[in-house]
Amino acid sequence: MTPFSLLPLLALLWHLPQAQSYSINPASCKGPQLKLLEKALAASFKMTRSAVAALTPTFRDDNVRRLFELLYGPGVNPTPLADTLNRILALQNRRMTPGGTSYADVFYCNMDRIKEKVGPDGVKRWTESDTNTAYDGNDGDAITSCKAGSDFTWAETWVPPNKFVEAYPQDRYLPTPSQITVCPWFVEWAVNEEYQSIAAKVLIPALSQLEIKYPLTEIDALNLLDKVILHELAHTRRAGELNDVRHATTLCRMCRLLQLQVKIQSGPLWSGVAYGWNAAIDLAKQIRPQKESAMNNADSLALFASGVRLLDEQPPLYVKDDGTVAKDNPRARRALARRSAQRTTPAAFEGFLDKIKSSRMNARK
Repeated sequence: MTPFSLLPLLALLWHLPQAQSYSINPASCKGPQLKLLEKALAASFKMTRSAVAALTPTFRDDNVRRLFELLYGPGVNPTPLADTLNRILALQNRRMTPGGTSYADVFYCNMDRIKEKVGPDGVKRWTESDTNTAYDGNDGDAITSCKAGSDFTWAETWVPPNKFVEAYPQDRYLPTPSQITVCPWFVEWAVNEEYQSIAAKVLIPALSQLEIKYPLTEIDALNLLDKVILHELAHTRRAGELNDVRHATTLCRMCRLLQLQVKIQSGPLWSGVAYGWNAAIDLAKQIRPQKESAMNNADSLALFASGVRLLDEQPPLYVKDDGTVAKDNPRARRALARRSAQRTTPAAFEGFLDKIKSSRMNARK
């Protein structure tokens, strides 16, 4: 039983300001990796602030409304999205010293802390050393994919079980920090490509060069690392644990695009989930319970914030219905016959494609 003298401390832990913050594991992220992650986090929170401002107290303009309706559907209340974005924004204060009494969510740039261990039931599972907790189900599959360098898994967010504490007058569970791991292969690519850039108009034709094609559009390729970080932040406990919503239409589309059979159950990141622009806008057209709707889909949130970021450019850039990005306003009568030359930031997507092709060639050897 916890001594009575510790009760004020336990009560305080529920309300500490650093509980709504993040930290970067210093043993995991160093040098160029740390610098890159810091830059991507700053950009992600800036996107979040812009998205909140565009939604509150009401839609800033018709272009914001159009973007929202594409990703969430017409007539949908934007307040839940604004609430989630505000919860993410509350995490923006960085705690420089992880651990101790802090419940700050933690970012990692490698997976050295995760090892396979045999549990009491004799089953071998991935186990996280900081919490000595085993990953189960889809979390374990994501770790396997991330460690293997699968180009379908770029990052992984794990929300460990809350910590049980015996306390007087009532036992309780204390919150544990969420863990966001940027997959090592993705970190390697991003660091190597940080200072390179290419025009976005060459990205999608380049996708067709892949032996297995990605179901991506131009908006998916822009600001890639920033958007991935924001997507993962949406999965954290503080943000409300948004999902990668299951999406059967995505599965069918991917079976055609990838020219292979993708199982509905656990597997690669995109197997049957609403990931990417095409899947997100298709999800918005479906009538579903709240937990299975676009409002609970992490990538819909990240795409909305990314779209607002483009609208804030000078001159503004617009996401068209098909996911391409251009300078012409979709609501204008006459469209400018010009594609955007918006650059990918902070890394070039071309290097991402090269990395994928190289890994697949090595796998066939």
